[in-house]
Amino acid sequence: MIRPGSIATGGGRAAAAHGDQGQSGECREQGNAMRLQATYRGAEAQRFAFEPPPYGAGWPEVADEADVIFVYEKEPHEPGAHFHFLLAYDAEGHEVGRKRVAGRA
Repeated sequence: MIRPGSIATGGGRAAAAHGDQGQSGECREQGNAMRLQATYRGAEAQRFAFEPPPYGAGWPEVADEADVIFVYEKEPHEPGAHFHFLLAYDAEGHEVGRKRVAGRA
């Protein structure tokens, strides 16, 4: 399970580049309803990507490029295993990675 530390609230070009992406609080991944759990921006996004679980994503392949990382959590009422879905964007708003992470036991 990913346990967010402090959630960054800074803006930046990436936030403007993809507007309200992720801010609605809802997402769908393979038919599962998801809710926004955390948003990391700038240096906080890079630290979150590098940090191993359970306090980070353990995702060094996007850490240098990521300007924003959205962390979505599968809705508990949905059938199937619990998981988190991560979306990473660069400063221009281009997706640089997506990752599905097993949820809590």
